[in-house]
Amino acid sequence: MPEWYTHVVIALLLADIIRVDKLLVVIGALLPDIMLKAELLWTVIQVPQNMEWALIPFHSPLGAILGGAFVATLFAKNKTQVFGLLVLGIISHISLDQLLNKHFMIGQSLLFFPFSWAYYELGFLWSDEFYITAVASSLLAVLYVVIKFTLRRAKI
Repeated sequence: MPEWYTHVVIALLLADIIRVDKLLVVIGALLPDIMLKAELLWTVIQVPQNMEWALIPFHSPLGAILGGAFVATLFAKNKTQVFGLLVLGIISHISLDQLLNKHFMIGQSLLFFPFSWAYYELGFLWSDEFYITAVASSLLAVLYVVIKFTLRRAKI
């Protein structure tokens, strides 16, 4: 969950660059983790043992996109546009997660689910080294704001 900061910052930057609804892209960027973290409810609610396997596919691209399709139906706006923005956020989330080495966390990198249960990741950082991605995304955000402000001033 500490890496949610990075997911939100990158989603906000992405949405601002392509000038689309930021909220929907951020929701999409958090959606794979939100569905996976639903397992935390099971500490309060009694469920059958090993039920967490039912939530693992939601952190895969296919499962997250299906979850995004469901969430898109909850919005009153154009469902196709909402779904597209949610998928943009989901893609940014899955892409960022591929940078992390999460082989000790079940179901974090199931890129080809349901065709393969194999984990795929680039493994540049461990998931507990979130401070590195937080600092990098913060610096990227500051750089983006400075460039955007400079370009806006140059037009005046």
